[in-house]
Amino acid sequence: GKLYVPEEVVPVYRDEVVPNATILTPNQFEAELLTGIKIETEADAIKALDAFHDKGVPCVIFTSMSFGEEESISLMASRRKPDSEPERLRIDIPQIKASFTGTGDLTAALVLAWFQHTDSLATVLENVVSTVQSVLSKTMESGGTTPQAKELKLVQSRDSIVSPKVPVWLKAKKVG
Repeated sequence: GKLYVPEEVVPVYRDEVVPNATILTPNQFEAELLTGIKIETEADAIKALDAFHDKGVPCVIFTSMSFGEEESISLMASRRKPDSEPERLRIDIPQIKASFTGTGDLTAALVLAWFQHTDSLATVLENVVSTVQSVLSKTMESGGTTPQAKELKLVQSRDSIVSPKVPVWLKAKKVG
């Protein structure tokens, strides 16, 4: 991962922005940077999720995590409602061996959109992952190997965005 903002802005995000968020969607690099926790295992990820909850964030979704498995990446989420234990879920996703521009932004937008339709964290995550996978497949099909072609094919993926078809294998599993 790399920073997209000046390094001196990180404390502002960590100390002022994060405690005011209701939903956060950092990737692994961003989660490690904002919590100070090195994430190498699922247990480490749970500690980092809890660190965000302890700062007052009710819902945290780590958009892409790698636990050393080359064939897949993981999405992990935790939602803590008042006076209850956190609901923690994980989805393992087959890794596409390519680099794309905008997947984090797409994921964050889809999370917010799906929470307008359902309160089920599992349903939100399954629809988001299904949609992102579909958009990435459509992008790859269009020759997404050059920097210009790696731009996500959102318009061409409209049907998948509006009505995702969640494959049978794609199920959020409880963790922690």
